[in-house]
Amino acid sequence: FPSLRRFGYGRDAGEPGWDTPLTLEVENVRKQDPIRKQMQHFLRVCRGEERPLCSGRDAVESLAVILAVLRSAQTQMPVRPA
Repeated sequence: FPSLRRFGYGRDAGEPGWDTPLTLEVENVRKQDPIRKQMQHFLRVCRGEERPLCSGRDAVESLAVILAVLRSAQTQMPVRPA
């Protein structure tokens, strides 16, 4: 999983190079349960409060990929998503 930590040259670092110190940037992100967030969004969509983040076509294409992965694992052969 990403650590959300990034080393880089600071804004006031000047010319990047071997002699320029690196700074550590840490992103602070509030941890949330992704399934709970997804279900909350789904309920808001059902109530007409929000628009879906992905289309029905996106969902069908994702399902086709998942089914192809499962079929490939079962048959030990490459499978093209249908």
